[in-house]
Amino acid sequence: MILRVTVSGVGHLAARLGRLADQVELAVQAAVAAGADDLRREARALLNVPGAGAPSAPGDPPRRQTGQLRDSLRVEIAPDRLSARVGTDLDYGADLEFGTQDTAPRPWLQPAAQNAAPRIKARIEDAVREAIRRSARR
Repeated sequence: MILRVTVSGVGHLAARLGRLADQVELAVQAAVAAGADDLRREARALLNVPGAGAPSAPGDPPRRQTGQLRDSLRVEIAPDRLSARVGTDLDYGADLEFGTQDTAPRPWLQPAAQNAAPRIKARIEDAVREAIRRSARR
């Protein structure tokens, strides 16, 4: 006895899955860019507390003296648009974040990332869910 099984529509399914993958990637790319902007805003907010010449306490984000660090924050999106970097080219940004042998750390980027992380994660999850939902309706 021989049982023959024929599956049809595999090519169509593969094409639909390929389109879904493309749609998910586009949605994630947009969510990554928005998340990086969110992280930049969060870091700017932490760096925007006026200092009026008084330094922050060790372990607290640095207080704003000139606003130069706050204004130097940049977002760089990777060529594949699936990752981004947020930071500054100013050397003293790292000195403040991690401290030096003479100065205790006054972290500002790591706390900003911790504050923004749940929103970034939710934004990416929502983008993937919505891309799948839209694809399923077609």
